[in-house]
Parts: sequence; C-alpha cells; structure tokens
Amino acid sequence: MRRLALPLSVTFAMGIAVGWFAVKAASGYMEPVKRTVLLKTELAGAGGQEGVVWLIEIAPGAATGKHYHPGHEFVYVLEGAGRTSVAGKPEATARA
Repeated sequence: MRRLALPLSVTFAMGIAVGWFAVKAASGYMEPVKRTVLLKTELAGAGGQEGVVWLIEIAPGAATGKHYHPGHEFVYVLEGAGRTSVAGKPEATARA
C-alpha cells in the first residue's frame, strides 16, 4: 500500500489542479451538489482496486447528506470551507 501512496497522491493532486481550472472556466447556475469524475484508473499492483478523482462542487448552504465511501477519501478544499462528520469522531472543518 505504501508504494501506491505517492502515485495516488500525485494523481489526486493533478486531478485537483485540472478541476480547479475547470471550475474557474465554468459559469452559470450552480447545482446544490455537482459531481464530476476527473480520473478513474485501476491501481497498479493493488489487486483490481481502482482510484477515482472527483471534483465535488457544493453550493453555499448545501449538504451532501449521509453517505458511505468504500475506500479511502482525501479532501482538498479549493474555495470556502466545509464541515465533515464521521461516526465516532468530532466534527471537523476543512478550509481552503
């Protein structure tokens, strides 16, 4: 798993950069929660697992609702701030 950390982190960072430019280029009405897949790839040497990089745009005051992720989740905030809550942990705020 440690061998995958660097390539996955680089891929994730590249996806965020592409997403940031895409957000800046887009204009118009913003949906409450807009999800865009930036990258989906099989993770080499990870036994059929895949890595997915998403750009999630959440309008001010909107919420994603309670949901589940079947793998690890990394969050990088481009603008503003958001609160996250994970069962059994205190609520956290992520800021740009």
